[in-house]
Amino acid sequence: MSAKIIAEFHVKPEQMDEFKKLLVEILPGTRGFAGCIQLEVFEAEEASILFAVSEWDSHDCYDRYLEFRAGDGTVEKLTPYLRDGGFQPYKVVSTEI
Repeated sequence: MSAKIIAEFHVKPEQMDEFKKLLVEILPGTRGFAGCIQLEVFEAEEASILFAVSEWDSHDCYDRYLEFRAGDGTVEKLTPYLRDGGFQPYKVVSTEI
């Protein structure tokens, strides 16, 4: 069964343009990661929030992806752009479909 994931990035308003540039570099690797079926990004401009909505072959595939990103330095690159001092604003909601 596939898994839908919604990742919520609460970005510092003054950092949004730079954060988006960083995502342009990162997202091809996400889309090409084993098990990623699809990924789209949406913006709530007034709230300075980006939503990454993705579908994965399984929760296990997504968990492997998160482990990869934690190990390749991506989390460290993203953290300075996020509000509340780190990766805490990142929220994952998932459902089996």
